[in-house]
Amino acid sequence: MGQPMTIVIDDLQWCDRDTLEWLHFLLRFDSQAKLLVIGTARAHDIHVNAALVELLAALRHEERLLELELGPLDEAQTAALVRSMRDVEPLLEELQLLFAETEGNPLFIVEMVREGVVLQPVREASTADRAAPKLPEKLREVIASRLAQLEPADQELATMAAVIGREFDLELLVHVSRQDDESVLRGLDELWRRRIVR
Repeated sequence: MGQPMTIVIDDLQWCDRDTLEWLHFLLRFDSQAKLLVIGTARAHDIHVNAALVELLAALRHEERLLELELGPLDEAQTAALVRSMRDVEPLLEELQLLFAETEGNPLFIVEMVREGVVLQPVREASTADRAAPKLPEKLREVIASRLAQLEPADQELATMAAVIGREFDLELLVHVSRQDDESVLRGLDELWRRRIVR
């Protein structure tokens, strides 16, 4: 039977059909093989790859798939990640501000800490008075890439929602977008599905 083998494939959502069909063949070739395939994919991008959707459906049907959804980090996990990256113990206020700005997104946490963007003492001013930290270039590129995948109408809706602020209501968004309720709801559903808004 040979030695156990583990294959790790990152970003399955970008694999072409031939690769995914080969992967399915490999998983069915020898049911006794000591083989573990670990694949990662961004949940909000899976639907754009029909071959991946088909592969996941087949593996679920064959009961050969274990799915683990990784959500955002909580405050304690955010603090642990920051401590693992810094020699100096961060202030509680620093950690609270970092968590509020990143909402527990590990990539955002790492990039903000590397750039030293958020980790500074919090002024006594209210959150509304505090200027938003400047995003590191890598995060700007990630966000721009995600927005570029949207239809133009959804890009415009995301822009208007961003101008309104971190929180907005449907009535105001409908008013400023000059779209009907149904179009705005459809656009918001797409933005939510892609995890651009919550």
